[in-house]
Amino acid sequence: MIHWYMVNKGGMATLCADRADAEHEARDADAAWPRMGPHRAVQLVEADELASAIGTRRVLCDLLGECLPLLKVDAQFSTDYEGKEAIEALIARIESARSAVQAEELPQRGGNNRFVTWACPVCCASVERTP
Repeated sequence: MIHWYMVNKGGMATLCADRADAEHEARDADAAWPRMGPHRAVQLVEADELASAIGTRRVLCDLLGECLPLLKVDAQFSTDYEGKEAIEALIARIESARSAVQAEELPQRGGNNRFVTWACPVCCASVERTP
């Protein structure tokens, strides 16, 4: 089970009951401690789980990349304007998704195997916690 947390810019995380609770806590914390903001509702996952999910996304994007030459040929020789337009839109979406996935970085494990290092996308701070 993945839990919801409220995280401040310093990386301090507060366990919350659910997403709504985390969002509520973040709004309250922004009002109470604005200098520690922004406060965000986030989910933390184990580094190995995230690496696996990112790896799966990369494999799928590689497979889509293998389809691109065929789609480009179809678009080039399509006589149906609407069909050609749809294929070109699909090509653009695939290329955009591939660029985004290729830019993702795999998480790093902390020095002590009992800890998982997680980089907060909000504040770019590194947080260590026990699993």
